[in-house]
Amino acid sequence: MKRRFLALLMSAAMAVTLLPAFSVKAEESSDTGNSGTPKQKVMAEYDMSHADGTLTDISGNGNNAKLVGITDSDFTEEDGENVLNFSGDSGKYVEIPAGLIEEENFTIEATFKTEKVSNQWLFCLGNKVSTWPNVKNYVFFCPTQGGNGNSKDGNIRAGLKDGSKEVLLAQDGKITENAYNTVKYEFNEGVVSVYLNDTLIETTDSGYSIQDIISAGTDGTALGYIGKSLYSPDPAYKGTLKSFKLSATEKDHSDEAKVAEAKEALTLPYNTTDQAVYGNITLPTEAGDGVAVTWTTDKPEIVDVQSHENEGYDATPAGTVTRPDKDTDVTMTATLKLGDATATKDFTFTVKKAVKAKTADDYSAYFFTYFAGEGYSDGEQIYFAASKNGLKWQDLNDNKPVLTSTLGEKGVRDPFIIRSAEGDKFYMIATDLKINGGNGWGAAQTAGSQSLMVWESTDLVNWSDERMVEVSASIGAGCTWAPEAAYDYKTGEYVVFWASKVSGDNYAKQRLYYSKTRDFYTFTEPQVYIDMDQSSIDTTIIYNNDDQMYYRYTKNEGGSINSLGAKTKTVYVERCATLLGEWEHVPSDSLNNNQWVEGPTIFQFNSQDTDGSSKWCLLVDDFGGGGYYPLVSDDLSSGVFTRPDSYKMPSRARHGTPIPVTQEEYDALMAKWGTNIVQENTEDEEKDPVLSYDFENTDGTTIKDVSGHNNDGTLNGNATVKEENGSNVLYLDGTSGTFASLPTGFFDGRNKFTISMDVKPEKVDGNFFTFAIGKDSSKYLFMRQKSGSIKSVITSGSWGAEQGVDQSVDQTLLNEWQNITIVKEAGKMSLYLNDEKIAEKTGMSTDITDLGKDLEAYLGKSFYSADGYFKGAYDNVKVYNRALSDDEIAGTEEFAIVKNPESVEGVVGETAEFTVEATGKGLTYEWQYCNANSTKWRTSVMEGSDTATVTVPVANWRDGQKYRCVVTNGDGEQLISETAVVTVQKPIKVQPVSVEAVKGTTAEFTVETSWENVTYQWEYCNANSDKWRTSSMEGNDTATIKVPAGSWRNGQKYRCVITTADGRSVTSDAAVLTVTDK
Repeated sequence: MKRRFLALLMSAAMAVTLLPAFSVKAEESSDTGNSGTPKQKVMAEYDMSHADGTLTDISGNGNNAKLVGITDSDFTEEDGENVLNFSGDSGKYVEIPAGLIEEENFTIEATFKTEKVSNQWLFCLGNKVSTWPNVKNYVFFCPTQGGNGNSKDGNIRAGLKDGSKEVLLAQDGKITENAYNTVKYEFNEGVVSVYLNDTLIETTDSGYSIQDIISAGTDGTALGYIGKSLYSPDPAYKGTLKSFKLSATEKDHSDEAKVAEAKEALTLPYNTTDQAVYGNITLPTEAGDGVAVTWTTDKPEIVDVQSHENEGYDATPAGTVTRPDKDTDVTMTATLKLGDATATKDFTFTVKKAVKAKTADDYSAYFFTYFAGEGYSDGEQIYFAASKNGLKWQDLNDNKPVLTSTLGEKGVRDPFIIRSAEGDKFYMIATDLKINGGNGWGAAQTAGSQSLMVWESTDLVNWSDERMVEVSASIGAGCTWAPEAAYDYKTGEYVVFWASKVSGDNYAKQRLYYSKTRDFYTFTEPQVYIDMDQSSIDTTIIYNNDDQMYYRYTKNEGGSINSLGAKTKTVYVERCATLLGEWEHVPSDSLNNNQWVEGPTIFQFNSQDTDGSSKWCLLVDDFGGGGYYPLVSDDLSSGVFTRPDSYKMPSRARHGTPIPVTQEEYDALMAKWGTNIVQENTEDEEKDPVLSYDFENTDGTTIKDVSGHNNDGTLNGNATVKEENGSNVLYLDGTSGTFASLPTGFFDGRNKFTISMDVKPEKVDGNFFTFAIGKDSSKYLFMRQKSGSIKSVITSGSWGAEQGVDQSVDQTLLNEWQNITIVKEAGKMSLYLNDEKIAEKTGMSTDITDLGKDLEAYLGKSFYSADGYFKGAYDNVKVYNRALSDDEIAGTEEFAIVKNPESVEGVVGETAEFTVEATGKGLTYEWQYCNANSTKWRTSVMEGSDTATVTVPVANWRDGQKYRCVVTNGDGEQLISETAVVTVQKPIKVQPVSVEAVKGTTAEFTVETSWENVTYQWEYCNANSDKWRTSSMEGNDTATIKVPAGSWRNGQKYRCVITTADGRSVTSDAAVLTVTDK
C-alpha cells in the first residue's frame, strides 16, 4: 500500500512539497475485532439530535457536527426517531468535524433512504470543493449513481482518490427501494470494504493512506461532509438520514510517539544510486506536531548545516553544498526532539564532483523546448529543436513530442528549462494543462491545475520520470500557468514564478506568484510577485552580466493599457539588482509596438555569434497565427528591440524556452533526435530547368523528362496523355487514384526552387490539390485553383499551421488555360498567374527541409485521404533549382548572352563542357563546331547540343576544334556566342631527362603528367639490350625514381608507364644514365 506521509515535516517556511513518503503504522491494540484490525473507538455518533446549529454527538466525545444551511424544519420524526431530510439543495449539508481519524483504520456507518438516481454523495471525507481535475483527495459514498455511462444507474458507488487516480468499488450493490438502508465503509491500512445492509459488497486493497488523503484533501476546518459532493457540478444529496457513526483507532499523542512518527516519515529525496546531489539541498527544520529537527554531517566541508543571514534580504537556508573534487558519499544525521523525547536518523547520498563553471565561450549552439499548441491531439506535450546560431532552428525528433505527460491533465504547455547554477544539470518545468479535449479556457483559469510538472536531466538526452508538484493550492489558485525559474545567487535557491487567478477575489485577474526551491521537490509557500492593475502572465527573467541587473519581461494580459503604459497583449520590461527587490520599469516603445503577442522568452547569443559585444534575443509568440518571431537587442537597458530580416523558427513552436548549449550537448541532441533532419540541397544552380515535362514523349506510364536530368514522372490510375491544339497534354479525369507523380525525393532539401506549369482545371470547387509536395497530411506544400482564387501554402504542422498565399483573382479559371508559377525561397513564397506576380509572402518559418526526407510530389493528388482528385489538364511542367526573377517569368528580360563559353584544355578520354548563359524568353540553343584548320561551321550532334551546355569527348583529332552556340528567342531573334576552343593536352607534360652522374652518387629521373588519379611504374633496360624490366629502385612507383650510379649501370635506360584509374595508360620517353668516374 502507499505509505503514510506527514505534511508537517517541512520547516515552517516549507509548506508545499513532494517528497517520497514513508509509513507510520499505528500501534495495535491487544483487543481486536473479528477482522483482526486494531480496536476502534466510536469517535462521533449522530442520531439526528440537534441543537444550536449542530448535530449532537451522542458518543460523549463532544464532536458535534456543524449544520450548514439546515434548520429545525429540515428535521422530522419517524417512529419516534429523529430524521434529517435533505432536499437536494446544495446549500444544505453537514460538516464532519476535523481530527476524528488519526491513524490508518476507520469505519463509517450510515442509515439512509433515497429514491433519487444521480451522482449524489451521501458522505465524503475531504473538504476541498472544486471541479475536475482539481478534486484530488477524498473518500466518498454514492447511494444511487446515475449518468456515468456504465450501465449501473441506480447502483451504489464507493471510492477514494489520492492525487490523480481514483479507485472505485461496490458498484454492483443496490439499495432496497422505499426503505432504510445501512452502509458500512471500512478502511484498514488501505484495504477498503463496503457492506450494504450487513452484506459485503466488495473488498479491495487501494494501496492508499487515509492520512495522505486527509492531509492533502482537507484544510483543517472539517474532515468531510454529509449530503455534499466535492465536485461542485454534482447534485446535492436528496433523501433522509437516520444515523451516522464514525469509529477509528485512537492515536498515541505522547511526545515519544510523535517523535517516532516524525522519524519514520522524515526523508530526503537524495541517495547514492539514482538521486545524487548536484547542488544545494533542503534540510527540514520541523516535523509535524512541533517536533524540531536539527542536522549534523560527517562532511561539514561539503554540506553547511547552518543558515546565514543576508543584510536586507532573505536568509540563505541551511544546506548549502560545496561540491568536492571527486564524487563523495555524505551522511546527514537528523536529530528530532520534542520535550524530552529524542531520536536520530541518518541519510547517505552522493555529492557529485565539482565541474568547471561554464562561460559564454563554452557555448556553441542552442536548444529549444516548447509545445505545439492545442490544435493538435499531441500538441500539448514537449517538443525539442536545435540551432547553431539562435535564429535558424531545426525541429528535432521529426517534429514529434519527445516527452509526454502521463500525470494530471496528461497535457503540458509552456515548458521552461534552466541549467543548474553548477552547470551540469537541467530542470524542466511546465504547465499542467490540456485544452485539446479538455474543459475549455474558462475552466482552465478557475478550475485548472494547482501543480507543476517537473523533469530532470544531466545531458538533455536522458530524462527522469515526470513528477507532479502541487504549489498553488494554498492560495486557492484556479490555474498555475507558464512556470519559470531564475537562480538567486544571494540565497542559493531557485525562485519559481507562475501566473494564477485565485478564489480570494473570485478569480478577478491574473497575478504572478513565486515560491523558492533548491531541488524542485520542496517549495516554500507562494508569495505575490507581480500585481498590476491589469492581468499579467508569462513572465521570463534573464540576468545581464554587463550591468549586473535582472531583466523581467511580462505580458499585459489585461484588456487595456496597464499602469506602466503597456498596451494590451504586449510585453513590458522591468529590472532589478536582485530577484526579490524593488523592480523598476524600463520603457520600451519597440515592445509596445509588437502587439498581440504572448509567451516571451529571452536568451543571450553565444559569443561566437556576435561581433564580441553582448546581444540578446527575445522571442514573442504572435498568437493570432504568426507564431514565434525574434526581437534582437544589444542593450537591454535601452528597451530597444528590432526584428531581424532573416530567421527560421521551429515548425510549430509555441511558448517555450531556448538555452545555450555546448558543442558536446548539441552533438548528443543531434545524435539522439536529429537523425531525420534534412540538409539543404546545395547543388549548383542551373539556367535551365532540372525537370521538364512537355508530355510529347511518354512511354507507357512513364513521363519523359526532357530537361536532360532523367527526372521521369509516372502516370497513375486513369492519367493519360492526349492531343490538344496540336500538342500533347496530361489529362486527369478526377477519379480516385488518378494523378501523376514526380520522382520520390526530387524535392528533398530544395528550399529554393521555381515550378511553372500550364493548367486547365475542369473543376474548381471541393477539396483537392492541383500540385503538391510533401510527406503526409501534416507536412506538405500545395497549390490549388478555387473559384475566384489561387492558394499556395506550406506547412509542417497540418492545415492549422499553413503559411503562404491565398489570392483572389478576377479572371475565370474554370476550363481556361493559365500559367501558374510558384517561386519558393527561404522564408519567402511568390505566386504568379500568367507571368504576372499576384501575391507574395515573406517571413515564413517553414521550408522544404522541414517537410522531411523522401518527399512525394504529385500533379492532381492531395495528401488528405478525404480530398478529391484534380480534374483537368497540364502542360509544360518545369522545375528550376533556383528562384527565377520577375523579368525571367514575365519574359521581359533583354535578349542577351550574359556568359560566353570558355575554352577547355583536356587530355584524351576526358570530357569537355561548354556552357552559354542567355536571358530572354522562349530560348532555344544550337551548338556548332568548326575544325581546327577550317572556317566552316557545322551543327554539333554531341550530347546537349540543343541545350545551354554541350559535352564533347576529348580526342587527339579534336585538338584546336572550335565551338559556339546560336541562341534563338521566342521571337526568332538570334545571337551567336563567342568561340571556345578544345585544346588536347599531352598526357605527359614533362618527360624524363637523361642524366650524367658520378659513380657512387644517386641519379634521379622525373616525369610529370596532366592526368589525375594515376599510378606510376618505372622500367629499365640495360645498355646493350632491348628488353624492358620493372625497376625496384627507390621511387619506382612514384613520379621520381632514384637510381644509385654504379659503373655497371652506365648506358642503362629508364622510362615510366603511367596508368589512370579507368585503365588508360601512356609510356614516357626513355632517358639514359651515364656513369662517370669524376
